[in-house]
Amino acid sequence: MANYANQLTIKLDLDKSIYKGDGNNGEMYAPWIYWKYKKAAMKKLTGNGYKLWEYMFSWAGNGKFDLSPKRIMEEIGISDKGVRNARKELEDIGCLRLEEGKLNVYVFCPDAIL
Repeated sequence: MANYANQLTIKLDLDKSIYKGDGNNGEMYAPWIYWKYKKAAMKKLTGNGYKLWEYMFSWAGNGKFDLSPKRIMEEIGISDKGVRNARKELEDIGCLRLEEGKLNVYVFCPDAIL
């Protein structure tokens, strides 16, 4: 993974009832129950907030990833300001929280959307 300025580490707290798979080769799949979370996210988040929420799910098989506004701009086309606003939105709703005692390490909790 490339290193970017202002990069944060995001750990994924994915309940096995939300996301399934053994994580080999980063592959996991979303069973039917995932849709209740996805629909809640569609309803509660802005467009960029939802895009970032989904992007974080794309790393499910890895357990964590490094997030930077520049990388998001390159990969899914959200502007720097859009990424920062979406990240704040996820923090405000409880889906993204700073890990206790750590700097620049966040935990993504997608089920907090409910």
